[in-house]
Amino acid sequence: MPIKNKLIISPSFSEDFYQIIENVSNYSIPLSQRIKKEFRLKILYLQEYPRMYQVIKIINQKEIRKIIISKYVILYSINNNNINILNIYPQKSNYINLIKI
Repeated sequence: MPIKNKLIISPSFSEDFYQIIENVSNYSIPLSQRIKKEFRLKILYLQEYPRMYQVIKIINQKEIRKIIISKYVILYSINNNNINILNIYPQKSNYINLIKI
């Protein structure tokens, strides 16, 4: 069994994610629950297999990878055994140019 990596969630991701969940729940509670569930599931996989998602950009020698959940893109990087969850953006946004490290 692979080693579980440490998950580090940025404050900006947390704020944005919970805002998205709150906004989605205003019109569809089942959809907001599905997004949360899918996020948890993908994070569990990510902790065991951090390189399973594609690299979309390299900034300061850090590979930025993406996970797609519903209509959102979650960006993360890997540093040794740390997985840094950076940001979440709508999939249709210009998220590649919005990346904050």
